[in-house]
Amino acid sequence: MKPWNRKIPGLLFFRRWVPRAASPGPAAAPRPGEDRPDLRVRGPPLGSEAPNSGLAFGRVGLQKGSVASQLNFNHLHYFHVVAREGSLRAAADRLHVTQPTISEQVRTLESVLGTELFDRRGGRLQLNESGRALLRETETMFAAGERIEQRFLGAPGTEPRELLRVAVSSSVSRSFSAGYLMPLLDDEDVTVRLHVGEHDRVIHSLASWEVDLALTSEPLPPQAEPGIHCERLATRPILAVVGPNADFAEGSLEEALAVTPVYAYLAGSQRRMELDTWMVGRGLSPRVYAETNDLPLMIEATSRGNCLAFLPEPSVEGPLERGEVRRLAEVGISAEAYVLYHSQETPARVSGAVRRLRS
Repeated sequence: MKPWNRKIPGLLFFRRWVPRAASPGPAAAPRPGEDRPDLRVRGPPLGSEAPNSGLAFGRVGLQKGSVASQLNFNHLHYFHVVAREGSLRAAADRLHVTQPTISEQVRTLESVLGTELFDRRGGRLQLNESGRALLRETETMFAAGERIEQRFLGAPGTEPRELLRVAVSSSVSRSFSAGYLMPLLDDEDVTVRLHVGEHDRVIHSLASWEVDLALTSEPLPPQAEPGIHCERLATRPILAVVGPNADFAEGSLEEALAVTPVYAYLAGSQRRMELDTWMVGRGLSPRVYAETNDLPLMIEATSRGNCLAFLPEPSVEGPLERGEVRRLAEVGISAEAYVLYHSQETPARVSGAVRRLRS
């Protein structure tokens, strides 16, 4: 199927719209200095349709020769998918076309706009400032198209729901994220689309406007991402836990660390640095069992008696009640949950979600 023949979800294409004078006859001549663009859709003649498509569509523009007259919705759609998916391969798989086809469409769009939209490094595509600005526009455009289709082509009496895209860092405990997300999921006017990933990927998704807000366990350093606001939501203690059959009395943490390996957090993570500083201050240097930011994996390994782990209290409340792990001690470190969102151009659905998170 040729690209121009493909129906793009979330956007309706009208065959032709040409403003007409109030009465028949030739259009009045423009006054000196007056710019009167003729908005139209270039495509099949009125009354015809593109092959294999229920709608005829093409380029939308102003007068011939303007930049807008060269814009093609397919170019915008391909750019939008590449920006959301993060790579040509993923976009090609989603759109069922070849990577060269998508690359050509994106290059054409960059040529029309007169600017590059991605930084191409080592075979990867990363949105630059121009790309992020365009993604904000295409997000609005395609979201509006989805609402139009839902309102006019959906089931009778249904109202369109706003889409709220939320990214959650994998280092945030399930109890933390579930407790805060449930009020959002209960909102009948919003559909929540949830993404889970490593902290760096979550921050990148927010910075490139792929998601509307993020929940993380680490604060965003000042000026790290201009325009992103970071707000602390909660603070809970970190607990040292061992397997149910470990032969250590509660409170004997140093004794346990002398003979039991620790399931550590990934090197370089905020939690790892805090725990390393805490241990060095007490002259402790336990053996590392393994490294991960996957809390369920830590709990599973600890419950089998393979290691000791330092975990946020919310993440082990269930395992402690079921006897899968045993509390050894509370250390002087806290687990925190943060919400991050764009402080400028904040849509109502995002500001409303932040208010619910605060409460």
